[in-house]
Amino acid sequence: LRQHLHLLSSERELHLPRGMASLPLALVAASCVLLLATSAAAPPSPAVHVVGGEKGWTVPPSGTETSPSSFNHWAESRRFRVGDVLDFKYSTNDSVLLVPRDGYEQCATASALSRFDSGHTNFTLDIPGMFHFISGAPGHCEAGQRMAVRVAAAPAAAPAPGAAVPATPGTPPAAGSTGQTVVVLKLTTSAVVWIATVCLFLFILICVLFYCNHQQVKMARDFIRCRGQIGQ
Repeated sequence: LRQHLHLLSSERELHLPRGMASLPLALVAASCVLLLATSAAAPPSPAVHVVGGEKGWTVPPSGTETSPSSFNHWAESRRFRVGDVLDFKYSTNDSVLLVPRDGYEQCATASALSRFDSGHTNFTLDIPGMFHFISGAPGHCEAGQRMAVRVAAAPAAAPAPGAAVPATPGTPPAAGSTGQTVVVLKLTTSAVVWIATVCLFLFILICVLFYCNHQQVKMARDFIRCRGQIGQ
């Protein structure tokens, strides 16, 4: 009789952990919430903007400041954020000069803050604010080969919707009819840490689910064995 009472007590104890069946589901739900939260918090990938599209960085054929072929018209139709890249493609006889606003308005090549003349330049917009570019070739800036770009601060989370901010008004025309924007994926340090964290969490989750399943199978076998002993 004592043995049967002990087995009945063991049976009741085996019934108690059945609530563990909902534990894997809860863990899966928690993992989904975590993944959604980390995805929303992940910084957006920087974009590469091909200046002037297929025509590249060259003297505009003709037009005015608001002409669809101007660089400023091209810049107004896009949103630039910190971390984005301006892709300048131009002849080796030409160049790209980063200048202050006065140098931009007066086409003063002597006031250049930076000069690039390799024929292909990728310029990273590293801070928010205005960037002014002109051509260093004689007469090109006066012919409209210049551009003003306004850069917004990079958002901490997903980018918020908003219209592009127009470039400085009253500037001469610029080149390039249609532009191209190519989004590239860069594995920054924060992105690598985020990916590693998600992978580690998924690994731990799989281990926990495997352990819970193993424990449930073990308890089920013990329960069946106890019922068999009670029946005897």
